[in-house]
Amino acid sequence: MWKYTPTNKTIRPGMAWTDQEGTRHPASWHTWSAEEKAAHNIVEVADPVVPDSRLYTWAQNPDGSITSAPKDINDRTETIDGEVITFPGVKSVLITQIKNRQAQMLLSTDWAYVRKMDTNIDVPANIQQWRNEIRLAAAAKEDQISQAADIDAIAAVINADGWNDWPELV
Repeated sequence: MWKYTPTNKTIRPGMAWTDQEGTRHPASWHTWSAEEKAAHNIVEVADPVVPDSRLYTWAQNPDGSITSAPKDINDRTETIDGEVITFPGVKSVLITQIKNRQAQMLLSTDWAYVRKMDTNIDVPANIQQWRNEIRLAAAAKEDQISQAADIDAIAAVINADGWNDWPELV
């Protein structure tokens, strides 16, 4: 991201811009040398880091900065017009995602259990083992989320190496 420093205006490569004296500069300004950019008070500014939307609500301000606040980690209930409404917290949302992923994965081998019921042909051992491993992995992930005390602890869990790894069917 580039800023014209006298007005703190964000300028974009490939877009013409006007300085505070009213001089219009070409859309090709981004091809100028570092010296030309400095002479025109243009500085490169690092793009702001956007927070993880699973954990934070955030907005980008007119100046390009980011304002964020952590989401509630636990469910919260409110009474609105006489109706009790539960708003799921981060923990509930993540645990639901884990359960959905588990169900999706197990679905791919449900045929083996239907076949067992229909024809009494045993479920292959590798399928049974894999399904057990899926359930254990999901339970471990859910436990890690449940045990997290705050948003930083949840972030550490979901950003850890292996968080997105699931057992593979062999």
